[in-house]
Amino acid sequence: HTAGGADAMARQAARDARIKLASAVCVDRFMKAPDAAQQYAALKKTSAYSRERFIEKGGWVSFANMEVPIYDAAEPCANALLQMKPPKPDKSASSVS
Repeated sequence: HTAGGADAMARQAARDARIKLASAVCVDRFMKAPDAAQQYAALKKTSAYSRERFIEKGGWVSFANMEVPIYDAAEPCANALLQMKPPKPDKSASSVS
């Protein structure tokens, strides 16, 4: 490998690691949300083409001090979520007395 090739490989590895971490954080934040069950149902109904935008609009791939979401993390986040069991509804989030 040349120096330029090694630099490109290092940049790609850093990008891949950033996406993987952001996707894992996205899944965790999504599943811990009080309305996770409702959001999960909505995600399942969303077309494959629109899932990335659904995740981005939900804010699950947006992080503190960042002006834009980590776009490349939305698709792996959505895919990981759809492979999981649906979250149980949070009764405290839906019952208002």
